[in-house]
Amino acid sequence: MTIKIFLGNLSSDTTAEKVRPLFEKYGEVAECDVLKNFGFVHMVNKGDANKAIAQLDGYSLDGNNIRVEVFRSFVLHSL
Repeated sequence: MTIKIFLGNLSSDTTAEKVRPLFEKYGEVAECDVLKNFGFVHMVNKGDANKAIAQLDGYSLDGNNIRVEVFRSFVLHSL
């Protein structure tokens, strides 16, 4: 099972090709997706993911200080 990491406050110039190598410094990356102003990185090892989060949260990339945190899904309940 991989650890899914949320990336926020990405510049419109930020691409997966720029993000992936940053996270690969900390461990194996299974998947990297960058959408408009946010993205996700899936890391293989939980310890490596935690190191990456600790080191890269607030990191300046393409002029923006990015948010890096463990992805937490949520469920909307209808009434």
